[in-house]
Amino acid sequence: MRKLICLLGMFILLSSFIKFTYGVINEFGDCKLKIQEKEAGIISEVVSWYYENNDLYVRIGETYKNIIHRDKYTLKNLSSVDNIIEKFPLIEVPTLTSNYNQKYGSDSDKKRYLDFKKASIKDKDGEKNVMEFNIVTSAKTTPTKDEATTSRHFKILAQQSYCRVRYEHDGKILYGEHLPVIDMSNNFVTKWWNIKPYIIYSPLVAPFPIEASLDKFIPKKPKGVCFFDIDGTLSQDADYDKNQGAILACLKRGFLVGIITASQRSIAHTCDEPYISKDLCDLITRDNSYMYNNASMRSGEISNKLKDFHPYNVGHKKAYQAHYWWKKYFPDMPDKCIILFDDDNVLINQYKDYAKLVINRLSDIDKDKHDFSFFLTDEINHPLSAKNVAAKVSHLIANGCDKEITPSFSEADTPISTSIPDGGLETKAQGDK
Repeated sequence: MRKLICLLGMFILLSSFIKFTYGVINEFGDCKLKIQEKEAGIISEVVSWYYENNDLYVRIGETYKNIIHRDKYTLKNLSSVDNIIEKFPLIEVPTLTSNYNQKYGSDSDKKRYLDFKKASIKDKDGEKNVMEFNIVTSAKTTPTKDEATTSRHFKILAQQSYCRVRYEHDGKILYGEHLPVIDMSNNFVTKWWNIKPYIIYSPLVAPFPIEASLDKFIPKKPKGVCFFDIDGTLSQDADYDKNQGAILACLKRGFLVGIITASQRSIAHTCDEPYISKDLCDLITRDNSYMYNNASMRSGEISNKLKDFHPYNVGHKKAYQAHYWWKKYFPDMPDKCIILFDDDNVLINQYKDYAKLVINRLSDIDKDKHDFSFFLTDEINHPLSAKNVAAKVSHLIANGCDKEITPSFSEADTPISTSIPDGGLETKAQGDK
């Protein structure tokens, strides 16, 4: 009996150790879809999901619904790897059912459902993951996929739709990616793409690596600062690894890292993006977020002064935010050692123009001209990459940005005294940059 109890105890201990070592992956994703109604216009739909603690929640509309629980149903048919969802059960889309009945009458009691799953394809650039979508109909309340048929009145506009997903372990982002959409109702397309199973990339295979502490890379006395735009810049290809490389390219060369975006994203919303690495989220969250700027926030603080730029433009606002940060925290830093990475050429020209202005400056910064640096990114010729960022920062270091700058605040003090703000609106403004 003692041996049995001992063996049982060892089994429980070993099981706990394995669970602790391998842990679980939590998954979060959403898809923004454009749907063509046969005799009308285009309908927009958003489907979101998260898989956490063995529960799968899916939302179309206002609230999430718990549709799968391991204690009640098996998830074996939804995934080939534990804790990663590859196939989804049919999800009803009330909007499509309502539109159908209004136009064609409720000649049947059929409802419209989204049928979707993760997959992969191989094209000229190699293998990549995608999301297959189809709109199906069924008269049953909770139909299986075999009990539904492809809708004749609605179809997914794949080129105008996309999905994104991120995976977390112990609160840390392991991997995130954007998934192009494939229309499953088009048999020619599905055959031509030679669709294969979803690729489980190495960051999602346990045991998970322990990340080195970010603190050792953050310069106490920086030589300069890299400010990054979000939309069109950090979101280029939505590549988590490339962005992480770009960030480290600055930090390892003694440059701080921050964000200046024209969107209304809060800090939490920014960290929620699949292409924002854990390290970048950490950088814009620590020290009361003094490295974060958005449409209503200046160095981590909500500022009414930013509304004064409405008669001017976004480029002027971004230059003002960089100038404010510079004069408040590192006034001894040469102006050219402050660099903005942005994809908008018009905005960059406005950014440079503001540097030459000595009038129309807000009262909390000086009237001196300055010569901030910039790097105009574009996905084809000058993509945001570790190589390009490293080359630009190294060029600055070779041309005068080689001195360590003492901050204007003591190490014991936080840069600003206010608590971390929520950043205002959670939604993106029109024309985000």
